Amino acid sequence: MKRILSFILVAVLCLGVLTSCDTIKGWFGSEETPAATLDDAASYLHNIMKDKNETTVADFNVVAQVVVNQVAFPVTWSVDNEAITIRESTKTGFYTVDLPDKNDAEFTYTLTATIKDANGDTTQKAYTFKLPVYDNTAVVGDLEEGKAYNLGIYQASLQENYYIIGQMSGYYMATTNDVNDAVNVYVEVVDGGYNMYCIYWGEKLYINMVISDTGYVNPSFDKEASTVYTYNSELKTLVGNYLNADYAFGVKTEAKDDGSYYTTFGPVLLSKADSTYFVTFTESTIADQPDHGLRTPEAIINAAYALEEGGFLPGIHTLTGTIKSIDDAYSSQYKNVTVTIEVEGFETKPIKCYRLKGTGADQIGVGDEITVTGTIKNHYGTVEFDSGCTFTNWVDNEEGGEDVGGGDNTPSTSVGVVDTPVVGTAYKFGMVQGNLNKTYYLAGGMGGYNNYYLATTTDASAAIDVYLEETTGGYYLYTLDGETKTYINMVVSSDGAHVNGAYETTASTVYTYNTESKTIIAVVNDTNYWFGTDSSKTYDTVGPVKVEYAGFYCQFYGEVEGGNEGGNEGTGETPEVCEHADENGDYKCDS
Repeated sequence: MKRILSFILVAVLCLGVLTSCDTIKGWFGSEETPAATLDDAASYLHNIMKDKNETTVADFNVVAQVVVNQVAFPVTWSVDNEAITIRESTKTGFYTVDLPDKNDAEFTYTLTATIKDANGDTTQKAYTFKLPVYDNTAVVGDLEEGKAYNLGIYQASLQENYYIIGQMSGYYMATTNDVNDAVNVYVEVVDGGYNMYCIYWGEKLYINMVISDTGYVNPSFDKEASTVYTYNSELKTLVGNYLNADYAFGVKTEAKDDGSYYTTFGPVLLSKADSTYFVTFTESTIADQPDHGLRTPEAIINAAYALEEGGFLPGIHTLTGTIKSIDDAYSSQYKNVTVTIEVEGFETKPIKCYRLKGTGADQIGVGDEITVTGTIKNHYGTVEFDSGCTFTNWVDNEEGGEDVGGGDNTPSTSVGVVDTPVVGTAYKFGMVQGNLNKTYYLAGGMGGYNNYYLATTTDASAAIDVYLEETTGGYYLYTLDGETKTYINMVVSSDGAHVNGAYETTASTVYTYNTESKTIIAVVNDTNYWFGTDSSKTYDTVGPVKVEYAGFYCQFYGEVEGGNEGGNEGTGETPEVCEHADENGDYKCDS
């Protein structure tokens, strides 16, 4: 009995210190574990090497020894091609396979490992790799604060470079293979390393790594920096530490189940360097981009088709194309129609316009040209403008190409919308209410349900003049009563549930000007708002509306019927409407 108890105690102790206890085996007549052989070491090395990526353009590490049953076997390496060198790694216990910065013709090379035991006997294992055509000579080795870079990878499996465009595609950073559509990336020197950011719509967006609710490390574009990166000189990339592990942005090298390859970037463990292409920095050749966004049709469409299923393209985008098909007939109940449009030069990349709204929606036909504005997403594999998109500049080809103008949330510049308003200049601030086919201008008073909204008028001569005042980070918006300024702000309701418009004596809202939408946008509670109204209703008052809803929104008018010299105070009349926002922030009608 004592012998059994002693065995149990020794076994527990053995497990506790994670050592092999050959004494236990001796009690039962077992032989001691045989000493490790060269064959054992070769097998162990093979298990390490067999999953390494066959094709790579980045330097990679190989082990300097293997340890089997507590016996160390030194490993040395040789290569059969003089273009490849093997040097001691900065990482203890490894060698680095140093690849050339440029390769003009694809070739294979073989690494041979020589494994030695304590007696001086050796055995060898050989591994063949492929070096594709590539050019990494532009990759920078040191980062300078404030200098513009492109952040990208050479996807050797596709033999193309991919660069970030400053937006998300699902859970990953969206990319482009056209460097002219890339966003410039900058670093800031901070304690412990660097912050990384890009400029999007004139706003600094930091490129962070964040931990999701389910424990994954994901990329994120944020207004505040939360990730301090350190520079890895071997991989020439920035590294963040999360959950006690090092991550860098990159893509997997292996193909997906459908045979395609990864081209969008996310955080990948540095320990998976053997099967990852990590991003590197190249000096940007693109001019400074203070308002960089998906401004061209080519960039919008390519980024839309790069979206992962269920992903949204951030922001509101505009495309002009020809109606290829009418997918769902015009609904007199909902005043919309679903169509598919083709943009010139992108016949293989049509975009569906789901529940398209606008005056004339009941008359549009195949072959007509329309301009569509809204939010773009990938809906179960179909790239589409989301519900609530609207159109303008409808050209009915069967009617001789007459420009109907299609009531929409984007008034045409031909009727007075200013491309770039000037500080201190008088403008009318109004919106085209597409469902009413009328233009409404701020009237200077409050209106709507319980006077929660800014009253409007269709009489430009009775509309107030509005002005922009430059301030840190953007502009204030104001009107004048004589020489007294009244500021037009966005304010959060007392219960914190709503954002309302207000005329106040003190400026509290800083607006930025969006050149694509030609309007001003403010960030309230971390959400983008513009002044406008719901595009699915017939409201004729104005209030803060979330940009993501793509409603009818206000713009600056420089030439309108009735002149723009006035400075007249608005009537402040309350239009006969009955909207209010419920507890969810949705507009409802009391009647």
